[in-house]
Amino acid sequence: MNHALSLTLVAGFLLLVYGATLYPTHGGGLDSAEFQIAGKILGVTHPTGYPLYCLTGRLIASLPFSTLAVRVTLFSTLTMILALVLLLETARRITGSTWMAVFAVLLLAFSPPAWNTATIAEVYALHLLFVSTLFLFYLSYITEETTLNGIRLAFTLGLALTHHLAAIFVLIGILLSEIPRRLGRTKQRICFSLFLRHGFIFLIPVTLLAYVPLRVANGAYSFDLYQFNSITDYVWYYLGGENPRLLNLNPVSFIQNQFFQGVVFFLEQWGVFPAVLTILGGVGLVHARHPLAPLLIWIFLAHIGLAGIWTVADRDAILLPGLLSAALFLAYGLEEIFRQVKKGALSSVAAYCVVAVLFITGAINARCAGSVILDRNQILDGAFLARVYEALPSKAVICTAFWERVNLFQYILHAGEFPDKEIHVYRWNDPRAQAGLAEIQHYLAGTSSFGYDHLPPDPSRRFFFVDAPADLPPPGPFRFVPVQITETLSIFELRINPILSKPENPQSLPAAGLISQSADTWKVLTWAWHEPVANQTITGRPLIIQTRIYSTGIGAHAGSSLCFKVPLNAVRFEADVGPSGELPAGSPVSIVFQIKAEDRILVRSPVLRWDSPPYRLECPVQGESEIILEIDGTEDGLRADHAVVGEPVFWIEK
Repeated sequence: MNHALSLTLVAGFLLLVYGATLYPTHGGGLDSAEFQIAGKILGVTHPTGYPLYCLTGRLIASLPFSTLAVRVTLFSTLTMILALVLLLETARRITGSTWMAVFAVLLLAFSPPAWNTATIAEVYALHLLFVSTLFLFYLSYITEETTLNGIRLAFTLGLALTHHLAAIFVLIGILLSEIPRRLGRTKQRICFSLFLRHGFIFLIPVTLLAYVPLRVANGAYSFDLYQFNSITDYVWYYLGGENPRLLNLNPVSFIQNQFFQGVVFFLEQWGVFPAVLTILGGVGLVHARHPLAPLLIWIFLAHIGLAGIWTVADRDAILLPGLLSAALFLAYGLEEIFRQVKKGALSSVAAYCVVAVLFITGAINARCAGSVILDRNQILDGAFLARVYEALPSKAVICTAFWERVNLFQYILHAGEFPDKEIHVYRWNDPRAQAGLAEIQHYLAGTSSFGYDHLPPDPSRRFFFVDAPADLPPPGPFRFVPVQITETLSIFELRINPILSKPENPQSLPAAGLISQSADTWKVLTWAWHEPVANQTITGRPLIIQTRIYSTGIGAHAGSSLCFKVPLNAVRFEADVGPSGELPAGSPVSIVFQIKAEDRILVRSPVLRWDSPPYRLECPVQGESEIILEIDGTEDGLRADHAVVGEPVFWIEK
């Protein structure tokens, strides 16, 4: 295959797929909204600051097409594609085969971590571009030690450090590679000659780290309200905050626990069979004494370890530089298999079987990743919070316990969509709990230890608590109703009231001579997460299945069972059942309802998911004294399985 053509085709294909699955509005990841707006206002992001990303975001904000959120997200897509194209070039140089390079890079491109990172606004795609570029530049440098190759390597390494602190692992890897390489040639040249010769070039981009103190001095907005009172504060900030993970590691515990967790996570994201071939390819690269092998091995192992340390939210992105190395090992392993075929040491059938298994594994991985991303793109939390913002009075303070929602609100605030409102957004615990209420009281008294700017007393300013993602609305139109949740302070919760007219219930018509009786007498036999409640959901909201509203019924959670006494002369039981309409689109809900009498199953519903319409559950009850309604989850567990039993009735002979 023509190499230039292969690069173009891969880039075009990735642009088509990634572009089609781009997160469509502000948000998408935990910190996405923060990064989408930080560049426009030249703010100070959470540690470690990411000055290069903020300055780039300023340029992106000035572009004239689409929305700011989509432009910043598209920047992640383009940087990820460029990173993969450069990785393809590196793989081709290592293996000498364009086909194997393309195969390995596409396997990486559609792995869950890479696909997700490419379609949300985050710093990791640009970091991967730097890592991939440094792989290629270092390979060029050790192949031909020209001044130009050394300068561009040093400059890129310095620039990478101004974006993401994890670039220091590439610096360490290059040192670990350079020292033994030069020891084998001339002992006098082992003193970090790469950086001594080009140290000035390396330091030029590092001066961008001055962005944070300069912006702090100019009163720029700090997204996590980090306090800069001394040089020590800046040092801790650049190291990752007040409690850098790497400075608190116990080496023995790390090997026994975190590194092992990282290995398990790597196998989950990459696949067991590709992982085996990756390890074989890595061993082959070391055995061949390839000069890039020490750097690749170091990056691979270091980021598997980091993935074991990191929080769940960022773990997949932290693993990605290790997956870059894994893709290069895999390409080398595949090429080595076909070399053995040419030598007659391995049959071509076995080689193509290996490729087929890899292809199937990659297809399964891509299908799972694509499904998750499409579901993610339906959960438009940011769009909903814009409606919350619109519903607030002109002076308000938003309280939320979730950083993601703080970031989303900050995007709305700084995007300038509501210039007539004086809104402040803070992260507080639930003010219905004593700890959250105490935080707000300290804030109002000017004694808060969180660094919040104290607002002068204003009787017209009210506090609104925005709860967890479960308060996302059902499909269809709705309105917000403020409900005061504390007696001592003006703190409100915005509750959602649907404004849909009740459609006709498509139930079967009763036979002549039958009357209905509400099945409102029941008792709880078992329950999970929350005890079933009458006439509302387990979160205290109206009973809704899709867009249908029920005035009577039961809110429950999967894992519950209810016992109904069958009235005298009752012949049939009926109810609408399904997942609660309060759940956000794409929720991983899966519920099965069934009615039993003694040990007999009278009726059973199919598996009902977040987008299932109300299911009419009905069964004969003649001769039964009581029936049991069981609400069960499926094999994926009970997460988000909020259930509604709408308007249960018995039909009784007159």
